[in-house]
Amino acid sequence: MRVLGVDYGTKHIGIAAGDTETGMALKLRDIDVVSQGDALQKLRDIAARECAELVVFGLPLTFDFQETEMSREIRACGAQLAAAAKIHVAFINEVLSSDLANRFVKNKKKDHAESARIILQDYFDSSKQHAPR
Repeated sequence: MRVLGVDYGTKHIGIAAGDTETGMALKLRDIDVVSQGDALQKLRDIAARECAELVVFGLPLTFDFQETEMSREIRACGAQLAAAAKIHVAFINEVLSSDLANRFVKNKKKDHAESARIILQDYFDSSKQHAPR
């Protein structure tokens, strides 16, 4: 199954892609957005172009796993995407993905796509741990 990973932000969104067969996530690109409606349309277009059946959003929870204002906005966007694109949506805690992505990036510019790759790879890795053997 083709899967997208999303590092959602109000101005920039990182996109990664992978599939459940290989369990490997690859970064695709960063996209700029001007509103949640713009973000939703761009995510729909990318999901269709990539033939994705699942979109995994990173959720910025607090260190004690509490919801934040941004995590609620991301859940709302995910629900709208699921309804509009008839696609499955999942969420995974991304509390340290941005910090980890910054360690991989040579220049100091934020790489949202790398954060999305880390989010998606975490999803694949956690799915393997919980899969029946």
